[in-house]
Amino acid sequence: MKRSFVLVIFLISWLFSQAQINHITTTNPLFYDEFREGIVFFAEADPVSTNLNYNFVTQEMLFIDHNTNAILTLTRRQDMTHIEIGNDIFVPIRRGGWALVIQNGSVALLEDTRFVPMAKRRGAYGTPLTTSGAYTVSSLGAGSIIGVGGYANHAGIGGGANSSQLLNIEYPIEYRIDRGHWLIRDRNIYAATRRNFLRVFHEVRPQLETFIRENNIDFRNEQHLRGLTMFANSLLMTK
Repeated sequence: MKRSFVLVIFLISWLFSQAQINHITTTNPLFYDEFREGIVFFAEADPVSTNLNYNFVTQEMLFIDHNTNAILTLTRRQDMTHIEIGNDIFVPIRRGGWALVIQNGSVALLEDTRFVPMAKRRGAYGTPLTTSGAYTVSSLGAGSIIGVGGYANHAGIGGGANSSQLLNIEYPIEYRIDRGHWLIRDRNIYAATRRNFLRVFHEVRPQLETFIRENNIDFRNEQHLRGLTMFANSLLMTK
C-alpha cells in the first residue's frame, strides 16, 4: 500500500512540476500574461465565449467587452458552473473568487490561491500610485455581454482601457500567499479536510481511512491531497 502511494505521489509531483507555470510576478497579479479565449458555462443556459483573465489580488475574473474593448469584472451568477480557459478549469467557490481544478476526476480537487497585498508602491509625498476602486460590475448573459452602469476608473484607466494597459498597472510589490483546497462533487463544494474527504468519498470510507492512516496524510500538503484524491477516485471507479 505504502509503495503504491509513494509511486502515485512521485508521478503527480513530476507531472505537476512539468506543468506548473509561474503566472504571477510582483507587478502583475494576473494568472495569464495576456487575456485568453475562454468559455463560461451555466447550469441552464448556453455557454458564452470571451477573452478572460484572473486577478489573484482582487479575486475577480476579468473579461474584455468586444464592443468597447473595456476590461470588466465578470459578475458571478448562481447558475455559473465553471469556466474553461485552454486546459485550465476555474470553479466559483463560496468564500468568493475562483478556484483552479488541480486534480480532476469524479471528485475534483480545487486550489484557491489568494495574493494578499502587504505593501504598495508609493508616489510623491507618500501617496499610493494605485487606487482600491473596482472595475465596473457587468453581467455575462447567455449569448451576450451586458454592461451595468458606467465604466469606473481604476488606477487611472477609463472606458477605453485595453488588456495591455491593465497589465502595465503599478500593483503592490509584496504579497502574502494564501492557498486553500476544496473538493467538488455534483456541484457541491467542501473544504479539503480529513472529515470531508471521508464524507465526500463515503462509498469507499473504510479503504480511505486505512490509506490515510498508513500513509500519514498531511491535509496541509498539496501533493498529499492530489495523491489522496487520485487514489480515492480510483476506488470509486471499481465500485
